[in-house]
Amino acid sequence: PKGTAFTKLTGGQQQITLKWKNPGNITGYQIEYGLKKDFESSKKVSIGKAKTLTTTIEKLAAGKTYYVRIRTYKTVSKKNYFSDWSKVGTVKTAVKQIDISKCKITVKNLTYTGKPVTAKAMQKAVTVKYGKVTLKAGTDYTLTYDKKLKAVGPAAVTVVGKGNYKGSKEVDFNIIPWGTAFTKLTGGQQQITLKWRNPGNVTGYQIEYSLITGYQIEYSLKKDFKGSEKVNIEKAKTLKATIGDLKAKTTYYVRIRTYKTVEKKNYYSAWSKAKAVETASGKGKNEYDVQPIEVDMNAGEALDLKPLLPVDDVELPGETALDMAG
Repeated sequence: PKGTAFTKLTGGQQQITLKWKNPGNITGYQIEYGLKKDFESSKKVSIGKAKTLTTTIEKLAAGKTYYVRIRTYKTVSKKNYFSDWSKVGTVKTAVKQIDISKCKITVKNLTYTGKPVTAKAMQKAVTVKYGKVTLKAGTDYTLTYDKKLKAVGPAAVTVVGKGNYKGSKEVDFNIIPWGTAFTKLTGGQQQITLKWRNPGNVTGYQIEYSLITGYQIEYSLKKDFKGSEKVNIEKAKTLKATIGDLKAKTTYYVRIRTYKTVEKKNYYSAWSKAKAVETASGKGKNEYDVQPIEVDMNAGEALDLKPLLPVDDVELPGETALDMAG
């Protein structure tokens, strides 16, 4: 009889799906498949109906290339007459799916913007790794979360496996408040006076920014803030504090962050850049003015306050937050 050929070969999870043409005037088909080009130790599958033009072969090895070929047969007086084999095709089975729960998933905190979390911001916040391999969003996994999510406090995102990965895993993270920065630093007699911005007083966002509960200030004699002391300012309207009982003519490093209290739990912003201020040696005082920065909140952008001091900024490792606006 006249032979046929494959029209489509598809590899799946430990299976392959084959499609072919019906040349007409035949009884059925025979398919041969194996892991070797010469079909040594191969297996055969017979299809007894000429109208059947597809089949799926299951229980195969994952991530392997299979060689396949097909031929037709015609039954005459209970004897089968076979056509020549078709050209050999190749098809690869998919790699065995890995459960996403076995992957290391990290989610960075997002910064409150007053607007719902965007897909772009969420994608930037999530990192999924399997061993040393970093998975790709859209290819290896997708993300699901509340599209109305925007308030400061606890939140969650679900990572759903795709392609070579299966299953899902929910991961918690926090939406943290806007940060702030110092506007003026003054070193006095065994004391330093600090002034900063209230991000809640930005035009158009004053009510939403009343969400910020207070501030936390950290000061230290060391750049790495080891052995530091913390001062809590519990009112958002307070924009100045003086820390006394310090050493004279000594440089202190200071940084500040905001916090929001939600259901009796504090959610902190990222620390500001560390600044240096020296206490005075005599009756005078050392002042460090910070250049004011205007921020258009109507643009929906995160506050990026980078005040300038006549001393070098101190880059510190610490908490990382991403802008929810993406």
